[in-house]
Amino acid sequence: SKLLPTEKIVSCCSYQNSENIYLVSKQGKIFCIDSNEIYYANEYSLGYLNEKIQLKNDYFLKILTSNYYLDIETNKNTSARLDFDKLKFRLNKTNFLVDLLNLEKGEYLENCFRLEKLLN
Repeated sequence: SKLLPTEKIVSCCSYQNSENIYLVSKQGKIFCIDSNEIYYANEYSLGYLNEKIQLKNDYFLKILTSNYYLDIETNKNTSARLDFDKLKFRLNKTNFLVDLLNLEKGEYLENCFRLEKLLN
């Protein structure tokens, strides 16, 4: 019997070359990636980001580019709107929303939504 891939798509977005892409996890980790560093999928193999972007006991909720706001809601009814361009997240490093939003112990992202920036 054939083994099928166990991955599932959780989010997707379109982007322009050299634009930053942000991956947001349930526990409030944010990874900032230069889109030029993404390895594209080709026939019969999957593309990937890089080895550093791995999560333990966590999972990705949303992927978005810098021309969006991110509205988040936590399990403890906290909400916020983030503008990633103004937060100056570091490329290829784990950035933590926990510090930025002063999340309590046991608090995590329940929902997040992308909102397009219509005006800068």
